[in-house]
Amino acid sequence: MAYFSQFDHFYELKYGCAINYARIEDPKGMSSAHHHDDYEFYFLDSGNRKYYASNKVYTIKPYQIVIFKPNVPHQVTINLNVPYERHLLYVTPKLVNKSSSWSLPSAQ
Repeated sequence: MAYFSQFDHFYELKYGCAINYARIEDPKGMSSAHHHDDYEFYFLDSGNRKYYASNKVYTIKPYQIVIFKPNVPHQVTINLNVPYERHLLYVTPKLVNKSSSWSLPSAQ
């Protein structure tokens, strides 16, 4: 699994997962939706974000986590005047299926 990032720190970990941390002082929004082949766990440390996924808008506040299943298109918008800090964890479906008996809830 290979990942790259323009952000502060990005670590590729063995065994099917990768983690990324970023503190963004001059935030930019996404121009279009994107998706990943892996699960994305998004933890917001500070700031605020809005995610668009599954035809819904989700407002994310500090200390909340968002989980995107593989191949679910999503897009983020931000308050351009507010810096933010976040952690991302990517986990392959193979690792989730292999090592867990839990399942992710559907979006409400």
